[in-house]
Amino acid sequence: MKQLRLTLLILISFFNFTAESKEYIIFSVEHELSMGINNEKPTLKNFFINMGKTQGVTKGTRLKVLRKTIKRNELENDKEYQTFIPVGTVKVIHSDEYSSIAIKDQIFSEEGDSLILSPKSFMIGDIIKVN
Repeated sequence: MKQLRLTLLILISFFNFTAESKEYIIFSVEHELSMGINNEKPTLKNFFINMGKTQGVTKGTRLKVLRKTIKRNELENDKEYQTFIPVGTVKVIHSDEYSSIAIKDQIFSEEGDSLILSPKSFMIGDIIKVN
């Protein structure tokens, strides 16, 4: 009986760890090459996201983009603090079963907000959340 309880406890804890939510990110960025011509349009970029129709993302869906930063407080024994900075939003232009392609919708630092971002665009590893 004790072995059965132990086995059930192990199975339940295993399923709890595997059922944790997946982190969705921008995993690739594709863009046009600028030819350096004056008055040229801004470079267009496609952002590839590991979230698709299975997660409810379809063409036209707007997704929030966050950047995870970890800063060390040297005044408190090097304690680390994790912060999620809102970068902007992307609009999905194509969606497959488990991935999608999006374009820039809005970048908050371009709208006069006081966020300091480097680069002032989305980048590989930025976290995606549904609005």
